Amino acid sequence: MKSDIAFSLWFFNLLSYLVRGILGILGIVSTETSGAGHSVQNLILAHQAWGALLVLFLGWLWTARRHLLDVMRKAFVGDPTVDDSDEVLSYRAAVLLLIGSSVVMVTWLAMAGLE
Repeated sequence: MKSDIAFSLWFFNLLSYLVRGILGILGIVSTETSGAGHSVQNLILAHQAWGALLVLFLGWLWTARRHLLDVMRKAFVGDPTVDDSDEVLSYRAAVLLLIGSSVVMVTWLAMAGLE
């Protein structure tokens, strides 16, 4: 394992213990239940992790915004200034496959009983 990855794992594990300790000292607890078989001990830290993932995702969207706009212009408008000749799939095919597979997935989950 690379030393920077090992350090990150060690540091953030230590930070989570520190946060749990501070929350315990302050008496801050979550009244939520984690459900059967859930491995998270402190749900406040789980919400914090989801917030971090949301920030990373929004940062990715912000970084890729110009490229994503080019892809959408090529897929829906057919803009000739956007070149997708080096791609495995055309941008139009990729976007249509994404939309179609999302529809299939949502339909499947709805039929399986997910609300």
